[in-house]
Amino acid sequence: MKEKEKRMTELWLKIIIRAKLIQPSTKLSPLLQETDELISKLFKSIDTAKKKKER
Repeated sequence: MKEKEKRMTELWLKIIIRAKLIQPSTKLSPLLQETDELISKLFKSIDTAKKKKER
């Protein structure tokens, strides 16, 4: 999944939670947490690649 797709997934999960489209919203919490973790890993990978490229 690309960075933009992960951000869009996060956005839509938050919209679904706020609109209370799925009850209870706790079912979506693990998905939102996983999305956050994937985005974080992606940014760390990008930073690592940039640092290696600068060497």
